[in-house]
Amino acid sequence: SGRGGTSGIGINTYFEGGFICDIGIKNIDEQSTITPSSIAKNYQLPLVIYRHDMPQWEMGICILKRVQNLSKQQEISFFKEVKGLEQIEINKILYHTIYGVVASIEENDLEMFSQAIKNIQSTQWKLLERSNYGDEIGNAEQILYQNGAKSVGMSSMGPLLFFTGDDINGIIQRVNNSNLEMECFPVKPNNSPRKLMLL
Repeated sequence: SGRGGTSGIGINTYFEGGFICDIGIKNIDEQSTITPSSIAKNYQLPLVIYRHDMPQWEMGICILKRVQNLSKQQEISFFKEVKGLEQIEINKILYHTIYGVVASIEENDLEMFSQAIKNIQSTQWKLLERSNYGDEIGNAEQILYQNGAKSVGMSSMGPLLFFTGDDINGIIQRVNNSNLEMECFPVKPNNSPRKLMLL
């Protein structure tokens, strides 16, 4: 496919299903820069360190109707402009991912998962990704929280949002009825891989 050169999350979830945690690829060149999967030229796949079936939590996704996805060129420019993160910032991401997201999935703990997702949104890398959309992500996030969401996360480079809450259908109904610029849908995790069939 030509993808998966930076992170294998999309490719691995496509073929294996469930929740995947990978740690990218080994950096063999100290001078190399991080690049998006669309242009990364790597000869090995990112290393998967954990795969687990996702609990069947009810969740929601939110599409911001007037916010455009980043173009391939904008994504490339973002990676070029963002230099290496400080070690403390990398540690924060790893902490919330392993001790928050991974642990919560292993223990089927939606409260811990929601808190970890909230915490990740305030890490430096995620804030930089969110900044590509000005105030749009923050504004939409606030609307979701005001309508009952427990956590709101931006998927990858965005602008798609996902959220958790005690009453997903109620949140979706309230947002869809009151805001013409956002559209929300209920979703559940898919633990089944893509099936390839010969006919």
